[in-house]
Amino acid sequence: MKKGLLSILASALLVVGCQNYDDQFNNLESQISALATTVAGLSQVQSDLSTLAGTVNSLSSTVNGLGDQIDTAVADGLADITASVAEIQEGVDAAVTAEDIADLQEAVEGQEADLDAILSASSFFQGNITVNTVADLTTYHDARAGIKVVNGSVTINANSDMDTTKIQELVDAITQTSQDFTYTAGTGVTTEITFNNLTATRSLTLDQKGGYVLQNLTTATVVVLDDDSSVDVVDLRGLTSVTSLNGGTFTFNKANELHLTALPRYDAGTLSLQVDEGGVIDITALRDVDALGAAAALTLTLDGPDTVSISNLTGDKTGSSITLKNIVNATINGYDGTINIGDDVQNLTSDNVVAASITGNDLVSVDLTGAVNPNAATADTTGPQLDFSSQGDLETITLKGKVLSTSITSNGNLTDIIISGTVQNQINIDGNSDLTNVNLTGSTSAGVTINNN
Repeated sequence: MKKGLLSILASALLVVGCQNYDDQFNNLESQISALATTVAGLSQVQSDLSTLAGTVNSLSSTVNGLGDQIDTAVADGLADITASVAEIQEGVDAAVTAEDIADLQEAVEGQEADLDAILSASSFFQGNITVNTVADLTTYHDARAGIKVVNGSVTINANSDMDTTKIQELVDAITQTSQDFTYTAGTGVTTEITFNNLTATRSLTLDQKGGYVLQNLTTATVVVLDDDSSVDVVDLRGLTSVTSLNGGTFTFNKANELHLTALPRYDAGTLSLQVDEGGVIDITALRDVDALGAAAALTLTLDGPDTVSISNLTGDKTGSSITLKNIVNATINGYDGTINIGDDVQNLTSDNVVAASITGNDLVSVDLTGAVNPNAATADTTGPQLDFSSQGDLETITLKGKVLSTSITSNGNLTDIIISGTVQNQINIDGNSDLTNVNLTGSTSAGVTINNN
């Protein structure tokens, strides 16, 4: 391109020696003017092309971040435009004449039109959406047909003057955001908004009366949901990728249901989940692994559900533990971590206990199989120490497997003890005022003390 422009200027100067000065200067002025116009036109093409390329790169980044959630037609269309931009840039580098530049400008405008068509067809909204007033709500509600994927953030601060039906319809129109999604219900706003159409966002912050229903959300980073006594359901059953759930304390003490059904792992390593007593916590898919599927430590606390059944967690990494509180029936199988039994846990069954701690005093029945810890720093050959004392509600104890020692003392309602495993040290049974049956068939032990029962 530079050689072409210099050729024009050289030919203009060459004419100086062949014509009279007036004609020569007039001709030179004309050619320089034409050259300036050409340079200006090329500069405009380069500017427009740069803007187009920047927009497409930004959108492509958003599309890649949203992964499978985005329409493939959008991704394919952006890829085509990216390829065309590269071809136009090659033309810019070779452009010489005004006609070349006009062709390039036309090509850029054509790609801009294609981009507008793609975004319009896919309802791809460029920029941030902020709703603070009734006028804001009206504007975006009226335009909601063109708002599906937001390449930016969404912030809705609902107040009592706003039509909640319009808020719900606007929320329903949005399926993905590349940045943050925030909804805050102000004073006097009591209508619960649902977010079932939202499938992917960066961070999510919700604060409203009632529950939080986001059944189709699959991807987020930081999720923050405000808890108060009105929260009855928290439903993120489709969530498969998240960095943080309320900083690891995802507790809703009056909720009846908490669904994290599809969540495969929690990389932060510490997660506490709570619902009202008798409620439901669904963590069907949860594993204690990292993104590559390797074992990872997980400290998990479950508080409130009527029933807990865990068989997918391994506890293979040092520091792994499960803490249970306010649970009627708990079953933990195949777990190598520490099991902590807190208040109001009534019935516990576990087939692979390597370490256990009982801090609550509400157990009614326990059926435990002791096991050596395969992950101990030094080889474990003894199994766990299992002590049961001052459990005022405890009625039956069944112990199997391999146990270091057991002490069963001062349990006023205990009636039945069955021990059939190997107890390396002593079995101590003392001060259980209602005890009527001790069955040690099949057990071995260094010694047995039975006293004051």
